[in-house]
Amino acid sequence: MNSDYTTYLKEEGYRTTTVSKLFGRKSTLGDGTVEAGGYQEATSEQLFGHSSYCVECEMPQSVEPTFSSEPLFHLLVIGFVVVYMYMVLRAWHFIGSLWRGVIDYRRSEQKMTYAGGALPLSRFKLTAAITGVVAAALVLVRFMDIYLGAEAKVYGQTVSNFMPLIILLVIGVVVLWIFLLHTALGWVTRSANARELATMGYITVVRASVAMFLPTAVWLVADGLTESIVGGVLIAGLILFAAIYLKDTFMFFLEKKVSIFNWFLYLCTAILLPVSFLAALLSRILG
Repeated sequence: MNSDYTTYLKEEGYRTTTVSKLFGRKSTLGDGTVEAGGYQEATSEQLFGHSSYCVECEMPQSVEPTFSSEPLFHLLVIGFVVVYMYMVLRAWHFIGSLWRGVIDYRRSEQKMTYAGGALPLSRFKLTAAITGVVAAALVLVRFMDIYLGAEAKVYGQTVSNFMPLIILLVIGVVVLWIFLLHTALGWVTRSANARELATMGYITVVRASVAMFLPTAVWLVADGLTESIVGGVLIAGLILFAAIYLKDTFMFFLEKKVSIFNWFLYLCTAILLPVSFLAALLSRILG
């Protein structure tokens, strides 16, 4: 039997070698036959020693690829928690004022301004909004892991390593659209109504970011029954804040004596259109 092997070297290409060069000078090439009577069944004691014994166990499940197992996802989760805790430590006196404006958001703005001043208030809201956007991106990434099969082609692509950043970019496009829409509305109508509508959405995002931090952080790292329970709490909280936002905008249109049809048109343009864009873009990315 031929004892030569063909190996490949990066610099030289393919060349012939021997088994001794590959595995050591004392290595020899067998002919594939089993000596001493062929195959025989052995016990665990014969294989691993007298203290060994055989047990029955379930086959381990194969590790499925996930977006949330990437280091970037873990880094963003840690950053999200650290930034939120720092925000609460520096601006805890604003948090109570957030809920006093659930009935009237204008009172919430006034009381928060009185509590700490306009500049600290703007920084607090901006920090809370940014953490909310990051949390939304992480939730979407984890949500895709749950509903995508392990055989999805996107897991084998380079894009899977940077999925949280891609989702952040897509959400950033949605936020940019909402900002440009309200800016255009303010320019066309020559009034402060568009700014007040934008403020309603902004303060709703701030409230949701502050209130939903704990269930969001737990759900991002939870598994099994805990994931299901906390996920239910998270969904209930998001529905609550969506209802508060709808109530605020509806009352605003009633106060301004604007047709309810225009309220539906505003919601479709400002909310449903960018959300539909987000869903369509994600489905294209995920294949």
